Amino acid sequence: MKIYSGISESNMAPGWYNGLDLITLRDANLDMDAGNSKAQAGIDARLEILNNEKRLFDFLQKKLYSQFNEPSFQSVWISQVKAHNLSEGETLSEFVSSVYTGGLSTILDLWFNYYVMILYIGFASGMVFMILRKKTSAEMLILPITVLGGVIYHVLFEAKSQYILPYLILIIPFAMYGLTQLSRVICRFTGWLYDAQAQSKIED
Repeated sequence: MKIYSGISESNMAPGWYNGLDLITLRDANLDMDAGNSKAQAGIDARLEILNNEKRLFDFLQKKLYSQFNEPSFQSVWISQVKAHNLSEGETLSEFVSSVYTGGLSTILDLWFNYYVMILYIGFASGMVFMILRKKTSAEMLILPITVLGGVIYHVLFEAKSQYILPYLILIIPFAMYGLTQLSRVICRFTGWLYDAQAQSKIED
């Protein structure tokens, strides 16, 4: 039923939570076998529509991007939409309101954007250096394979960017490896340029 939800439209993004699994189970009178049968029929019908309209790849691509391209991973949103159990007449503090919709919200959005961008660059660099330097030991592969497994899982099943947050934690160590290797290459390259310029001035 989660796959049925994962290939269906949502008012948030393609394949995101839409309550379809709960609706399907309710319509099946809470019978799991009947619910799974209804979900399978829905999956077949949905795949036929996407294939006929040649939108399957586009749908899955947008679904994947929407999960990994929301840099707060709904970490602030999930608190904002929950009930705060305030006493009568009580309001949210200025600090909390600022985090949700004020100046701090803008600062946090910028921080999340740049932080995640750097992590992705570091992770991609780590993959490149691992392949080029043939450091494909089991220890080096465990984090990338875990993240890849998560990507494949969430391409198929119901999506939310908050589901990606645990994988982001796993990306951090490998991203640090990639950024370290990248900084060494940059330092060597800039050092070579400096030496070349110095040698050119001497010859002049």
